[in-house]
Amino acid sequence: MGEQNEYGKKLSDLNIPPDPNRKFFNCRKTNQNALLGDSFWIIDFHPKMVEMDGRVSEKYVLLCKKKLEDTDDMAFKFFTGSPDIKYKIEIAKQMNAMPLFVTLKGDGKNFDIV
Repeated sequence: MGEQNEYGKKLSDLNIPPDPNRKFFNCRKTNQNALLGDSFWIIDFHPKMVEMDGRVSEKYVLLCKKKLEDTDDMAFKFFTGSPDIKYKIEIAKQMNAMPLFVTLKGDGKNFDIV
């Protein structure tokens, strides 16, 4: 096995796999304002608690692609707190309608998908 020190084993020697119940999207991050008016595919999403200015709120992280056939290295993600977007993608998931082709609308402060 691996190295031991006076306190125990090194974590890297334990070969603990990532938590299969935790999603992580390893791709470039963008923001909603940069996507306003754009159409794209929402491939997947998951809720995440985010702290901003001392307040904690639930945001959704959306994994997206411009074209459905794009490779995973062309994917991007963004965070949204929009109740309208969160509601619509939850319903789409329940309807087994993912991935979902959308256009992002908004005024720079409030966002929605159509």
